[in-house]
Order: sequence, then structure tokens, then C-alpha cells
Amino acid sequence: MNYDVIIDCYTDEPSGLGVPPYLGVHSRYLAGSLKKKRKEYYYLTIDDIRVSNGETHYEKGTWNKRIINTTKNKDNAQQILSDADNIYVVMGCFVEYEYVSAFPPSFKEVEILLEKYSNKNKVLFYALGGSELSQKLLNKTIPDGLFNEIIFGNVYNYFFDKENNKFSPNYGLLREVAILSADILKQLSSTPLS
Repeated sequence: MNYDVIIDCYTDEPSGLGVPPYLGVHSRYLAGSLKKKRKEYYYLTIDDIRVSNGETHYEKGTWNKRIINTTKNKDNAQQILSDADNIYVVMGCFVEYEYVSAFPPSFKEVEILLEKYSNKNKVLFYALGGSELSQKLLNKTIPDGLFNEIIFGNVYNYFFDKENNKFSPNYGLLREVAILSADILKQLSSTPLS
């Protein structure tokens, strides 16, 4: 089966880090876009990948909040990534914060966790990189070769109107993609830590 993978690394927005399950609009719109293109996909959180790399719920005498938000796919995360056609990473956190039950990764952590998938096409959707200045600063921050492409703007435009991928919404397309994106909910765990 051919498929793509969405890796949610969270965003600094209420929808991305508000209440569990921290499923932001950017990951949803990405899922809806893939569904509209009739492309199968898996949804993973960065927590899933941390679990697949050996992190446990209780480390160094304290609760490990870095892996609270896992999906139904966590036990197969490494295989899912190995067999993927494309890996889409959704990020958008400017500074490190202490969140109640989520831990957005640094680019260095993403590089380490994805290094064994260097042969895959990896695309970063950076949700908060709108200005030219922030794009230049971000490009200096990201490790060389980590991503094949870095995309700013509306996620869905990347798939349907690449030439005009700006922050101006296409409401007709957005409506369709938003409705199709509900399918992603089937991949979430029914309860945290399940």
C-alpha cells in the first residue's frame, strides 16, 4: 500500500496546544488534502516516535509528559515511517515553553528521530513562519538536509495551488478539505496513554 505520513510536532496556537488531543488545524487540513487527492495516510505525533525510540511513561523518577499524546499508530511508528512515500512534519513553536501535557520538539530532536529515514521525501509545514524575516531565521535554525522542502502558507494550497501558496485562504477549497479532514480522528487514541 502506498501512503504518506503526517507527523504532528505541535504548533503555538490554541488548537495545537489547547486541550487534548492537541490536534491542530494544520494537521487536519493536511489530512483532508491527502484524502481529497485520494492518498492514504497515517497520522503520528512526535510522542509516538519518541515511544518507538524507547521513551517510557515514567523516567528519572518523574512522569514523562513527552509521550502523553500518542495515537493508535504508536506501536507501529517505525514501520509506518519506513514504508512511507512522503513524510510531512507540522511544526510551529518559536520558543520552548513548559506545557501542561505536551512537549514540542526542537529541530535537533526531529533530526535525530528522523535520521534513519533520510531516503524519504520530508516536507516541513511551518505554521508560524509568515514574514520574510521569520523565514530567513528559520532557515538558519533547521539542520541542513533535514527537509527536502519547507512550506509557509496554507497547508492545503501546497497540494492544489502551489504557485499561490500564500496565507490568503481559499474558502471553497478549505471547506471541502476541512470536512474531509474529520477522517483523521479515527487514528487518535480514545484516551490519553492508551
